[in-house]
Amino acid sequence: MRRLSAVVAVLVSAVACTSDTPKAAQPAPCPSDKVCHAVIGTDPAIVVYRGEFYSNLMPLTARLEWLEDERCLVFTRQDDPEGRHRTQIPLWPEGTKPARAEDGRRGIEIPQVGGVFEGTLIEAGGSNFPPVLKPPIPRIATFTEPPGECTAHDGYFVVDPFEVKPVMG
Repeated sequence: MRRLSAVVAVLVSAVACTSDTPKAAQPAPCPSDKVCHAVIGTDPAIVVYRGEFYSNLMPLTARLEWLEDERCLVFTRQDDPEGRHRTQIPLWPEGTKPARAEDGRRGIEIPQVGGVFEGTLIEAGGSNFPPVLKPPIPRIATFTEPPGECTAHDGYFVVDPFEVKPVMG
């Protein structure tokens, strides 16, 4: 009986410890009836994905660019020699906010990464989607068009929250 009591105590302790795990460490699932993205800000307006992260582990090397005529922040891919997916609209990880550098450049502030501004070369991972899908990103049924005056360009890229890093040089 003592042994059983000790086993039960260990199990209760393990359950209590795992229930104290911060929610931020695990992405929240995105039910099909919920809006799992948000357009945040106006200059720049960015799209933030607010759901369970999924990825086809596509690598990305791209420069963050501001398109003045569309008032749109995009990726200009540096790793697509055929140019099929050259300009893409990023969907940033949850917690990302629009930002402006002291010199006026537009960009974003990503938790655990910091500020990334237009002209910066970044490496990231995530999921690539062509603009012709309806909706453009199947797992985000509520996302039907890019923010503001942005056009779909060559598609969309859902950025992995753990894979973004600016490249020096």
